[in-house]
Amino acid sequence: MAAPRPLDRSRIADRILDDLRNQIASGELPRGARLPAERELAQRYHVSGATIREAVRGLTATGFLDVRHGSGAYVTAENDRLVASSLCALVQLSEVSIADILGILSVLNLHAAELAAEHATEREIAVMETAIDALAAAQTTDALVEAVGQFLRGLSAAAHSPLLAGLCNFLADLQLQLALELSDRSFERWRKMTAALQADRAAIVAALRKHDRAAAARAVNSYQATAMTLIKRLPYGRRKRIPSSPLAGALSAMQEARR
Repeated sequence: MAAPRPLDRSRIADRILDDLRNQIASGELPRGARLPAERELAQRYHVSGATIREAVRGLTATGFLDVRHGSGAYVTAENDRLVASSLCALVQLSEVSIADILGILSVLNLHAAELAAEHATEREIAVMETAIDALAAAQTTDALVEAVGQFLRGLSAAAHSPLLAGLCNFLADLQLQLALELSDRSFERWRKMTAALQADRAAIVAALRKHDRAAAARAVNSYQATAMTLIKRLPYGRRKRIPSSPLAGALSAMQEARR
């Protein structure tokens, strides 16, 4: 680590957080590196251990660090977690509606499909095909949700754009969690919804195999329009504000997908 710059004593934990975050962003503290011990950091910054712990908690909450008990804090800086943390705060603080989420996701998935038509590999397409097969065979609501998430994450990954994937993945997870809550986790409702979208999923994969941007765009537009209609038909599907539980579920789903 480079020697820290002199820091103003006001809001010192925030300033330390910013300094460490900048070192992570610049690569001075690379992904996977272990953060120096609390005592060493306290000596470097001339502050108490409690101040260092506060800064570390902030970096952990925003996805820059992963604290492993008995081992220390490690740099993670996962794209999905960083994007998700910021978007989650924005959704909680702003008047973001279900329609807002669905509309933005439609635009992002359209862009992802167009890029994927150019860049998707055989392996990435195979992941999406496996998800389609899993949907047809699923016997529980959880299995359906997992397969839909796998398909959508496969599409965003095939675009080969980390920023786009981070945005798409969080919003897709949020859409799934909203649908779960609005449907009361009913397997019958989920089975009907996923079945209604199977033809569009197959069309998306077929377009990617042909590297056909226009066909991929049409298929994704059809998929998103149908998904939006199905979600709005669910009880309370037209409510204005995003409930807190789907946001927590989306963050949890994002963490599970990283494992």
